[in-house]
Amino acid sequence: MISVNVKGMAEMQSTLRNLAKEQLPYAMATAINATAFKVRGALQSEMKSVFQNPTPWIQKSVRYEKATKENLTAKVYHHEEGAKSIISEVRGGQREVKPYERLMRSAGILPAGRLVVPGAACRLDRYGSIDKDVLAAILKSLGLLSAKMQQGRKVTKKRVKALNQSGTYFVGGQGLARHLAPGIWQRVGGRPRPILLFVTRSVYSKRYQFDVVGEREVRKVFANEMARAVQKAIDTAR
Repeated sequence: MISVNVKGMAEMQSTLRNLAKEQLPYAMATAINATAFKVRGALQSEMKSVFQNPTPWIQKSVRYEKATKENLTAKVYHHEEGAKSIISEVRGGQREVKPYERLMRSAGILPAGRLVVPGAACRLDRYGSIDKDVLAAILKSLGLLSAKMQQGRKVTKKRVKALNQSGTYFVGGQGLARHLAPGIWQRVGGRPRPILLFVTRSVYSKRYQFDVVGEREVRKVFANEMARAVQKAIDTAR
């Protein structure tokens, strides 16, 4: 017969009870939060992979809410404005109408069912989007640039120069300019240049696999994060 005698059983049982009651929920919350942080990083890396030079703003739009001992759930999400910008890339289909497009549409300049894309002569920013100063100058030329839109905007030499050129923009595809493609054109040296074009709605494919990437990262890291957190809890309880 083999006898097994474990010394300190009472102390061990007390430690385990304390671990289950106090330390384990904390360990679980710690593991969940560490996982959520890594999911956020994986999503930011995915955006760099599927989008061409994504802006820091859209990358920082990925947020996460931490779990607690009382609520063992963390959330990873895009803030509201960020979600609007990329929702068509997640679900596929037509992209959201942008604020300046709504302005142009309400003024009767942008036809229903059309969206705005940069023309061949449009100045773009380093992220491939329409330069904000050029857009401001165009809206000014159309009488759509409100004081509220300019509030808080730093007045740079570049913006002043752009706004001073607002009188050179006109709408193509109508009136005397009906021979030009629908859009916003700029007359430079007597010749028209296409700045913005009004095109039929574009349909986007599902490029940004938000759910797939998030779930894959959870499966990849959670077990290790949980083991690390539990070990730390055990060490702390001693």
